[in-house]
Amino acid sequence: MNIGRWTLRFFAALISIALIISVILGTMFLPPDNSQYDLPEAPLVMSSEDVSEEYEQFLDRIAEFQSQASTNIAIQRQAYEDFLFVDAEGSFTRTNADGVPGEWTITENSDPNCRLLFIHGGGFSAGSARAYRLFTSEIAKASACSVLAIDYRLIPENQVVDAIADTKTAYNWLLNNGPNGTGPVESMFVAGDSAGGTLSLSVIAWARNNDIRPVEGAIVISPMTDAHFATPTIRGKIETDPVNGPALGPIMRLPRFVFATINRTQTGKPLTDPEISPLLGDLSGLPPTLITASRDEMLYGDSLRYFNKASEQDSPVELLVWPIGAHIMPVMGEHVPEAIDARMRIAQFIRANK
Repeated sequence: MNIGRWTLRFFAALISIALIISVILGTMFLPPDNSQYDLPEAPLVMSSEDVSEEYEQFLDRIAEFQSQASTNIAIQRQAYEDFLFVDAEGSFTRTNADGVPGEWTITENSDPNCRLLFIHGGGFSAGSARAYRLFTSEIAKASACSVLAIDYRLIPENQVVDAIADTKTAYNWLLNNGPNGTGPVESMFVAGDSAGGTLSLSVIAWARNNDIRPVEGAIVISPMTDAHFATPTIRGKIETDPVNGPALGPIMRLPRFVFATINRTQTGKPLTDPEISPLLGDLSGLPPTLITASRDEMLYGDSLRYFNKASEQDSPVELLVWPIGAHIMPVMGEHVPEAIDARMRIAQFIRANK
């Protein structure tokens, strides 16, 4: 009987210690409080009642993509490639941007001295210049720019800091190299979706901090701006986000310190570093920035917080929000009216800031 009582006490003590450790670790990994930037909300670019049938039908393609989910990274990458790739118009030429592989997208009206650095998404672990040809070709044609899409190093073979380094290298290279050879740029832009949006925000702040020629404008599509995943929409929009909900929903149930530890091993820097979490840095003195997001996606709060903080710090920034849930909507859907509208608005932003 005594042995049984001591055994129960021993296990009770272990459970208590585990709970105390969990509380301590959870407190240690609490993200910085940026809830003051959750308001004001951004107006919608269209009414919820006007969402197209084509978008609703496109959800079936997203569901098919999600059904191919796998723990095998090669299978994941191929599924992402197959989902996004469209045999688009234009010429696509492989190049090397000072060691960073990439692809020039050129249309018949592309100006070699107007250059756009495109940084693809894919959770830092998937995606390619080839997969995004629909977006790069339509933007090149509508904006009359030459687009360089880069293939930066991916996780888990590398870390996010390697992707950041590749982005900086390509940025510097593009200042003095165009599709026709060497020559200074006349107007330059940077754009990216999701993880590529994060890298875009990181590189424009790096250029400002190091007195490097700024871009005429930055375009970021559904970026992650805080690697702590701390906004209310991260958990509040799981059910309405058809792209990230199925993948990130289960991860959001992990204890915060477990999630933060996993993220830290992938990034190569603390999650509080502004290169990893652009929201947490100084957002003053940045070039004109256009952010697009979907109201019902998990990362909407990241866009909103960045927009409100950058506005408060007097950087020229605009946020366009569609009343749907699809993450990175502007780069998807060849015939989806909402995506076409978003791409045209992006091209208009580029033309206005040349």
